[in-house]
Amino acid sequence: MNELKIEDKLRLYASAFENALECMMITDDTRRVIAVNPAFERITGFSPAEVTGKRPSFLDSKTHNMSFYRTIWRAVRVNGSWQGEIQSRRKTGEIYSEWLSITALTRGGALHYLAVFTDITHRKEYESTLYALANYDPLTGLANRNLFNERIELAIKRAAHSRQKLALLILDMDRFKSVRMTLGQATADQLLLAAVTRIKKCLGPNETLARLGGDEFAIIAENVHDATDAVRIARDVLSTMSRVFLSKEYERYLTCSIGISVYPDDCVDANFLQKNADTATYRAKLRGRNNFQMYGPDMHVATFEQLLLENNLRSAISNGEFCLFYQPIVDAETGKLARMESLIRWNHPELGLIPPDVFIRSAEESGLIYKIGEWVIREACQQFQTWKANGIDLPVVSVNVSAVQLRKMNLFSIVASAIRDNRLKPGELELEITESSAMQNSDASFGFLKDLGSLGVGLSIDDFGVGYSSLAYLKRLPIHRLKIDRSFVRDLPEDSDSKAIAAAIIAMAHSLELGVIAEGVESLPQLNYLRSINCDEVQGFYFAQPMPPNEVDFARYQ
Repeated sequence: MNELKIEDKLRLYASAFENALECMMITDDTRRVIAVNPAFERITGFSPAEVTGKRPSFLDSKTHNMSFYRTIWRAVRVNGSWQGEIQSRRKTGEIYSEWLSITALTRGGALHYLAVFTDITHRKEYESTLYALANYDPLTGLANRNLFNERIELAIKRAAHSRQKLALLILDMDRFKSVRMTLGQATADQLLLAAVTRIKKCLGPNETLARLGGDEFAIIAENVHDATDAVRIARDVLSTMSRVFLSKEYERYLTCSIGISVYPDDCVDANFLQKNADTATYRAKLRGRNNFQMYGPDMHVATFEQLLLENNLRSAISNGEFCLFYQPIVDAETGKLARMESLIRWNHPELGLIPPDVFIRSAEESGLIYKIGEWVIREACQQFQTWKANGIDLPVVSVNVSAVQLRKMNLFSIVASAIRDNRLKPGELELEITESSAMQNSDASFGFLKDLGSLGVGLSIDDFGVGYSSLAYLKRLPIHRLKIDRSFVRDLPEDSDSKAIAAAIIAMAHSLELGVIAEGVESLPQLNYLRSINCDEVQGFYFAQPMPPNEVDFARYQ
């Protein structure tokens, strides 16, 4: 009876060996193969005939060194078993991962070894995919915010241990949301990848680039001697980004704002290091973008004041805190009034009059520019009609339009209703747009500006000469005037370069049958020179500063 039970057990063991899903291999005391199960051949590709009598070295993937294998067999000798992950080779040469258990079997004085292993390649690939999704940006392949947080913590620990400094640079692409809206998601992604490629070329072996999300990136620079190393990186990035990005789909300039914080000079905590760099980036944006700023302790106060200003901005429209000032534009030869430019001011209840350069960028980024811009257009048209009703012969009123407003589809209807409601005639309203905004997505700009022109609206390019216009695009746009930027007027007539630029702009504009306005005229010599090169109209403090509508002296320009 007992003998039968033993036979049954042996059959059961044999059946388990033959039908197990795991690979099984039995060797003698010299580690030569005695038997393998069918799962072994299915997973490794080696048949029993091919491996019997051989040592398992035919499975060696060459991934592990000899000390790795010595550690395994030392554990088997001491503990009787070992288990762990190992890389092996199939018959095809493919490397795969397996979970291996080796057990020493002693029976009747004979020593054998049983190896049981499972192919975990797919599980490893799945884990690798999950890790990549959790730690890497799918578009750029850069470390994402999650992995960046780990790396900055480790970098600080290394810096503390070696008593070295490290710098954190936060890069924010300027107005990239508008780029995405203009070009579309797919093309914007291509542009972002091109920017990443350029930034990588600026970095050395001790510098790591990560994408924190959207259009925000970070550079961890280890083993820096002082802040000048971080400044060098920032300047290199700004320099490489300054070149135009060209492809079949677009011709685009893309700038970034950079904030820099240094460990341990600014702080010793990873979270605060990042907050400080973010604060410096915010300051770089306030300073006009396309620049870098080093963190300073006073920045938090300035940032708080700016945020407070933004919060107040939201209630400024409903509280009626905005007002328009007006500055005359006169005929260069006769001195007669040619048009009146409207300029927004914020009459803050506590801070007094605030000029637009303080709050317009915040209005654009928050989306409040749409309501503010609509108010400006309607208010300027209404004031124009009031002047006309009072017998004042004012030819044209001009209104500045933000680049953000140009992308809003309802701008046409706003302008049309403002003209209709205030009974303006064709040509009595002029819109001023910046050179850069006109050139962005020029095909769409051409169609939209042409539609505005159909309303009888005059169009002028403001700040001409400081942007990145293409003359091929410029001649296509349905515009009527160019305004020479004040930076080219300031040094007239002494500076030869300014003279050459002003003369060239006027000659080019006239060849395109465009009028020219020179802004920033503050002296008689400037005026006389502009007259000598046939500038059509002039504007500046020499004639009048911007003023409330009730202070304009129209009789002066008769």
